[in-house]
Amino acid sequence: MNSKNRFTLIELLVIVAIIGVLVSILLPAIQEAKKKANDVSCKSNLKQLGVAMILRVNDYDGNIPSASFAYVGTYTIDPEIPDNSDRYNWNEWYQPKNLGQYINPDGDWGGGPNGARKHKLYACPSGTLNDKATDGFPHGYYPNVQGDTSFFAPWRSIRVTDNPTHPWLTSTPQWTKLTTIIRPSDLISIRDTAQDANGTMGNSGPGEWIIQQPGGIWWQPNTLGTWADPDDIITHTANGLQFPISQEDRNDLRGGTDYRHSNDSINGTMFDGSVQTFRHGEVLVKNAINRVNSDL
Repeated sequence: MNSKNRFTLIELLVIVAIIGVLVSILLPAIQEAKKKANDVSCKSNLKQLGVAMILRVNDYDGNIPSASFAYVGTYTIDPEIPDNSDRYNWNEWYQPKNLGQYINPDGDWGGGPNGARKHKLYACPSGTLNDKATDGFPHGYYPNVQGDTSFFAPWRSIRVTDNPTHPWLTSTPQWTKLTTIIRPSDLISIRDTAQDANGTMGNSGPGEWIIQQPGGIWWQPNTLGTWADPDDIITHTANGLQFPISQEDRNDLRGGTDYRHSNDSINGTMFDGSVQTFRHGEVLVKNAINRVNSDL
């Protein structure tokens, strides 16, 4: 073979170097394009969840669904209170009597193949623990459960009983009316939320503006008091410790906020049905907390 048709070692090294330079230039652009695509998909998910919430409100006398609903006993007090045989259709925000009837109308309350929670709309594509979901249906969102008081949380966690002597459960559950939300275009309804070890939501307190890291460290915004100005920034420090911006590969036991999108941001659907993006350090009290007093 004519040696003139062969590449020399130097020529091969130059080609490899050029390819390396091109990859180093293109890879960040490809990664950023993927992030943007995930962000668009996330916003689409939240938009559809917001529409489902509004449909549910319209069908249930203006009531915002409960984030969770649990009870002991059988109920016939109110037509909106399920009887014992129907209880599990109500017990989480994605179940059939809540958003499930609009998102996954053929789904049931159980954890089997046809479970209501098993729908792609509940999974943010940027979730860092999506691959931990053993059934292939991770979750990455949770509704807003923060109010001035527990009785004014927008998505309430309702616990009821027919035992009149029970110390903390009630026999007359109440839902928050959408019409009582003072600033529906400012208040987040459903947002990006960190995941637990199974790629879903923590089983205690998910959706709050707090996070619990391994080791029992609690992080809580310091402007949750009723005194806070609506335009105060929700700060994520406690005892001088910095709130972790994004979840990455950490297991979050309590479903804290996860700034997982570009520029350390979260997406949220508002109570007016719009979708907005909030960067870390730009979330205000009026975005996070439902206020009783219109002057606050």
